[in-house]
Amino acid sequence: MNTYALFEFAVIGGALLLSLWTVLGKLAPHWRATLVARLRGQPAPKAGSTGGCGSCNSCGSCDTPKPEPRKDAPIRFHRGA
Repeated sequence: MNTYALFEFAVIGGALLLSLWTVLGKLAPHWRATLVARLRGQPAPKAGSTGGCGSCNSCGSCDTPKPEPRKDAPIRFHRGA
């Protein structure tokens, strides 16, 4: 194995690890935060409320009625010539 092949493996491996880290941040953010906290020697963060119905009522958004649908003109389809 020559020096170029080692460099190539390092660059591709680094790109794969970076993309895995990014995907974990988007798909499993709590798991990634727990992993970072453990690597730093800190306690794992507690799972908080993610919002939505039934999570709390501090903002009052659950009590507000839904807005009325807009009454726009009907959609018309035209044939091309």
